[in-house]
Amino acid sequence: MNSTSVTEQVNMIKDRKNLLLWYTGDEPDGTFDPLNATTIAYDLINDLDGYHPVSLVLNCFDFEFPSYANGADIVMQDTYPIAINATFSVEWHAPCTPDFGDCGCDDCEGEFEDISTRMDVFAERLDALGETRTKSVW
Repeated sequence: MNSTSVTEQVNMIKDRKNLLLWYTGDEPDGTFDPLNATTIAYDLINDLDGYHPVSLVLNCFDFEFPSYANGADIVMQDTYPIAINATFSVEWHAPCTPDFGDCGCDDCEGEFEDISTRMDVFAERLDALGETRTKSVW
């Protein structure tokens, strides 16, 4: 969310041969970053370096997905389904329901397959948004 810092960092390494992609946000949906923050960073990076794709990681199952995903070419997910309590957050001392709470993997069953399910759901959302040709899920 610091355009000056982003500009300095992009200009410093954008010409390196070993640069794969830009990573602009680690769970902006979980920290309630402004909804346009990822798009602002995306637009700036593309102005400075239109060659390398821009990526970010989303944490939540479905919190403002279109707004945050709009700021990336590659949308990654951060699912932690193993050894969690899907109904109560020990860290936040609060219950987790489909509408409230952060238990490490919202809307998960606590199984390894939750990871592939989240990947499929994100891909389906991009398809519904008409973004399957411009964005991918990792």
